[in-house]
Amino acid sequence: MHYNYPVEWEKRCFDFGCSHCFSRLIRPHRPPPLSRRLRRGVNRAMSFFTDAHGVVVSGQNVTMTAYSCSQAADRGFDILCQNTTPAALYGSSASAKGDGCLHGARLDVQDYIFKWLDNPESEAVMWMHGPAGIGKTAIAKTVANLCAERGQLLSAFFFLRSDEGRNSMKHLVPSLAYAMVQQISHTRNIVCTSTANNPLIFSAPLERQIGAIIIPAFSNAFSPLGDSPPDPMLIVIDGLDECIDLGAQQLIIRSFVSLFATTTTVIGAKILIVSRPESHIVSTFSVVDIAQHVRQLRLDEWDTIADIEIFLRAELEEVRQTHPLKSYLDAGWPQDTSLKKLLHRSLESFIYSTLAIRYIASHSRHPQKSLNNLLALDSDCAYEAHAELDLLYCHILQSLDEKTRNTVRKILCLYTYLSIDDIETVGSLLGETTFAVELAVRRMSSVIYFEEPWNIFSYYHTSFRDYLLDKQRSGVLYLYSPDIANTVANSLSTIWIHPTTMDDYKLMRGSASVLPTISLRQICICIS
Repeated sequence: MHYNYPVEWEKRCFDFGCSHCFSRLIRPHRPPPLSRRLRRGVNRAMSFFTDAHGVVVSGQNVTMTAYSCSQAADRGFDILCQNTTPAALYGSSASAKGDGCLHGARLDVQDYIFKWLDNPESEAVMWMHGPAGIGKTAIAKTVANLCAERGQLLSAFFFLRSDEGRNSMKHLVPSLAYAMVQQISHTRNIVCTSTANNPLIFSAPLERQIGAIIIPAFSNAFSPLGDSPPDPMLIVIDGLDECIDLGAQQLIIRSFVSLFATTTTVIGAKILIVSRPESHIVSTFSVVDIAQHVRQLRLDEWDTIADIEIFLRAELEEVRQTHPLKSYLDAGWPQDTSLKKLLHRSLESFIYSTLAIRYIASHSRHPQKSLNNLLALDSDCAYEAHAELDLLYCHILQSLDEKTRNTVRKILCLYTYLSIDDIETVGSLLGETTFAVELAVRRMSSVIYFEEPWNIFSYYHTSFRDYLLDKQRSGVLYLYSPDIANTVANSLSTIWIHPTTMDDYKLMRGSASVLPTISLRQICICIS
């Protein structure tokens, strides 16, 4: 029996990406039932039309005029981008903040890393660790730069405690996958199609994310390149200790080591993990099943004095040539005796030398006067671990007038525990003008980084934060001394009593659990 189907139904085009499109089309028009043969033909045809476009159904004929297999990959790429943190990627303006090693510095460490990378028989993972200020991130960036030049950088992620997008493992796998897709274009299809097939994959446990997205892409990454094995590729995960969740730090180690240890020879990739030797990280790497697959690189066992001298000479020469008061500096500035004293004070710490250079380079003082100030500082415990650094931090704060110093401490109080980093919001909360906040932040340019045009700020290095939060080290400059805590609490009480926006309400409700002093916590808890 022949049926006359409505013309508008016969000529309509469909996207068969959804298996229910055909049934949805039929129901509104209530056409007579299709013949059994036609139903079988349509069912068979639909299996070929996943993600197809330009499919035309006319009468009892189903024809496909055009289709694209990239639709799923496009959807997956959109999901991937939504879960990626650009600031954490290699080459971004944020991760590029702060240079790598100077030319000629840390060459022995770099050589050690590349010998490990190029050796197919070596461990799948290298853990490079050392105390604050020894130059871990500078080395990691230099290795990433060299690998990129050699075509061996597969992906990189730079953690940062003060950046919400970079202080958790939430964006780790998608960011690594995104970088890999950009580096090796033919991995896009498998990564993005897998993501499209499981749009919630980045909410899954970390090990499952790695197994579903990273490993399959690596395994197929080089198949189009021929039979000869390519140079080994490197993934860099820097600043693991900057991830705020200690359990997540351990999970990252376990997940990556366990999966890559069994697949390195297949996928041709290794991982460089960089962190401080925090106790929970050390204990995780010490587990037998993990330790056998990890090469440790302990930076404090390597001589850094020569590298720090290279750094100081190069940076002081830069000051001599570019400072606004350069005409008042001698051609031989600084004298070798001054340089040797400065080198001795560094105590093998790049933090001290870097901070000293920023202080000397400040345009608010004559460079020679700044250098004299540093060399005149004295310490009763010169060889105590933090003595020289603490002395310098103390001097920087004490050199401010009292009003500016208190403003700086209030600003850093809000920033450290509430992650408020834009000067306009800080000024509003503290009852200060934006100009006053910006001026105070700029006065601390040797230890606080001010980023224009976004008008946000951050610590140059976590060692300054550590100093401020250690009452024994910072003494009267302790960040949460009663005078500062009470002042900040009084400033915040206005929005806590009368929150006018949802952001104010969230701040009020969420602050009690993180504020570190009784004064701040009690006010917040009583009001909320």
